[in-house]
Formats: sequence, structure tokens, C-alpha cells
Amino acid sequence: NIDFTNFNADIDLTNQLPTNLPKGARVILRKIDTNRGRILYNDSVIFYNFVKKQGDYLELHWNGSKFII
Repeated sequence: NIDFTNFNADIDLTNQLPTNLPKGARVILRKIDTNRGRILYNDSVIFYNFVKKQGDYLELHWNGSKFII
């Protein structure tokens, strides 16, 4: 679980997440503040940019070669 707080700009995590995880691992990105910045992620099919309000989260599952929602 990764909690984000105190940021005023968007954070794009597309190429920032670890890739040496065991198959089936999950990463949960959650916004815990009320600042205006968003958490962004592009899985090469969909560009996710909806994590913008306090409590919003995005759960990613590692399938052995890429993250899926």
C-alpha cells in the first residue's frame, strides 16, 4: 500500500512502479489528502487519471510481466 499526501501537482507513476514483484502481487495507490494533485497511471490501454479526491485509490495487480487493473 502506498499513501500519497502533500503534493500539489499530478504524479505520473507509469514508469515508476517496481517490476521485480512475484506474480499475483498487488500495489494499492491511495490519495490521503485534499490537495488538487492526481495520481496518474497508463497501462498502455487506458490512461487512469481519476485518483484525485481524498480516499480515492487505484489497485494494480502484477501478472508477471505488467500491471493490470
